[in-house]
Amino acid sequence: MTDMFADDPEHPIPCLEQLDMVAAMRTGGARLVIVVGSPLQGEQRSLERLMRKIENNLGFIASDEYPKEFGAPNPSNTEIAIALDSRSSPAAFELLERCKPWILANRTTLIVERRPSA
Repeated sequence: MTDMFADDPEHPIPCLEQLDMVAAMRTGGARLVIVVGSPLQGEQRSLERLMRKIENNLGFIASDEYPKEFGAPNPSNTEIAIALDSRSSPAAFELLERCKPWILANRTTLIVERRPSA
């Protein structure tokens, strides 16, 4: 069996360990974007990959490196944005809704966007 967290170019979330995009905000803070390349299914592997990707982004926000570049994180200036294809599993959207309090407790706001189907 392959490691569910290994890089997988065929998966909608191919690389878990790297940050996809980080954009500095003019007022301080940053927006971290998690790129999900195609509709995300609701099976355990996909949902656990999504959680690991979020954890890695939160780890960067909690690192010594983040405040040096973006200032102290807080929910008004630090965001993780995830755009999911509208055809993604309802389980993925439900999981993200349940994650919002946990992410907020980590001084970050979660933005979930439903991207129209291509």
